[in-house]
Amino acid sequence: MSQSLEERVGRLEDRQELADLVTRYCIAVDDRDLDALIPLFTSDARMGHADGSAGGSGSDGIRRYYEERLKGVGACFHYWHSQLVDFTGDDAASGVVLAHAEMAVDDQMVVGAIRYHDDYRREDGSWRFGARGLRFFYLMDATELPAAIHSPDRKRWPGPSEPAELPDSLETYRTFRARVG
Repeated sequence: MSQSLEERVGRLEDRQELADLVTRYCIAVDDRDLDALIPLFTSDARMGHADGSAGGSGSDGIRRYYEERLKGVGACFHYWHSQLVDFTGDDAASGVVLAHAEMAVDDQMVVGAIRYHDDYRREDGSWRFGARGLRFFYLMDATELPAAIHSPDRKRWPGPSEPAELPDSLETYRTFRARVG
């Protein structure tokens, strides 16, 4: 079924609003502006790490998550590179955002490569996060990165080293590695 020009332009506007949502998220986290951050989520949203180590649900739970996660973190800079969006309805979509983060923690510069897996929902006329899940390629002190990038234990902050979710958990990655080394 072909879409009208009005429908196609509307989808483009939706995509731009979703890109703006991701940018607003990065700015609010970096500015520690939880009053700007929390309204970016639906009232029943879920936010958390794919490994279940941290997260929260609903406005209060998400606020607590960020208060705990950012405690002790100095200046930080979250930046996203690209966003893939699949619309599942007029007011619903899912997406993947590829991003990096740099954070000052004590005398360290912690760096992370992140893939956010998002569900978006239009609520009260605006696109918001209905769910946001983080998966990491790495998260560690920047000085460790050159030596540790080849290790499966690339999540080293906060706490003890543990395996990163990406790309090691992906069936395609494991199959490729088994076939070609």
